[in-house]
Amino acid sequence: DGYRPSTGTPFPSYFLPSLFVFIASWIINWARWPEPLDMYIFVPLWWSFILLLDAIVYKRNYGRSIFSTTPTTFKLIFAVSSVAWWSFEYLNYFFLELWYYPNADLFTSFGRTFWYLLSFTVVWPGIFEFYSLLRTFPFFRNRYSQGMTIRFPVWLQVALLFGGFALAFLSGIFPRPLFFALWLYPMLLAALAM
Repeated sequence: DGYRPSTGTPFPSYFLPSLFVFIASWIINWARWPEPLDMYIFVPLWWSFILLLDAIVYKRNYGRSIFSTTPTTFKLIFAVSSVAWWSFEYLNYFFLELWYYPNADLFTSFGRTFWYLLSFTVVWPGIFEFYSLLRTFPFFRNRYSQGMTIRFPVWLQVALLFGGFALAFLSGIFPRPLFFALWLYPMLLAALAM
């Protein structure tokens, strides 16, 4: 489509603060110092990284990025991200207990819920920002301009739909052998619903 990344657009105002927080968070995370600050660094590390990605997209995309041009969409993405991840937490808590949080005892029950809520907001914004960044490179923009087309015959769509429901049901009965289904069936059902 003849797209060329911008070379003259300056970085947005949030670039330098995000860069500073990202570098400081990275150092604290890897050095595990100073304690106990290192236990609280996940959210600042990831949000500064997401804002850095957005700032780079802003610069390369002529002053347009998710955060700068559609802040309501940006807020919606991180709200949906948190809700989506809570669904995995729900399934893990009641069925599998495959993972746990070693720092959970640092917070009260309310504090833990609030911290998880913040932590879960980083997943989808990170994915959307990285996608936006890749689209500022002509190779990726042109190569996938029509998206990846995958067409399944109707019989396979129906089989996958019933397979997803079967996995959802059976993972509640056989949680250990079907632990992988926790990650597979929600995405399978969502993809088929779209």
